[in-house]
Amino acid sequence: MKNSLAKVGLAIMMMVVCINANAKEPKNYKYQFKAECNCIVSKNNPAGITKMTVYSYTSDPLIHDLAAYYGLQTKDKVDTFSFANVNPTQFICYPCLNIQPNSKYVFYLPGKDDMDEVMILLKTDDKKVVSEIK
Repeated sequence: MKNSLAKVGLAIMMMVVCINANAKEPKNYKYQFKAECNCIVSKNNPAGITKMTVYSYTSDPLIHDLAAYYGLQTKDKVDTFSFANVNPTQFICYPCLNIQPNSKYVFYLPGKDDMDEVMILLKTDDKKVVSEIK
């Protein structure tokens, strides 16, 4: 009897371990830089882009200087943020981003409630053309 209970207990423990091993890690919201529109697009955030903090940095994005803060000003959902041409009816900024040539920027956008912010790394060339750092 004890041997049977031990086997059943061991089988249940193995099932729990297997289920946890196959469980997928939850995904955070996804934001993407689109060069065609020179903008950041929210891919799966149901609230859209509600706020964004932008920092400039030299070599390490975790060591940075504040460049700008943007907050949503409208009640409408906004899925696209064009930082080259900010719509003042959608976003208020303080301070506003002034893109500099040959600079690197880290953009922090809201993550899910129980997850960290989402980080996007962008850089500019000597003509202020923006591209993503992968």
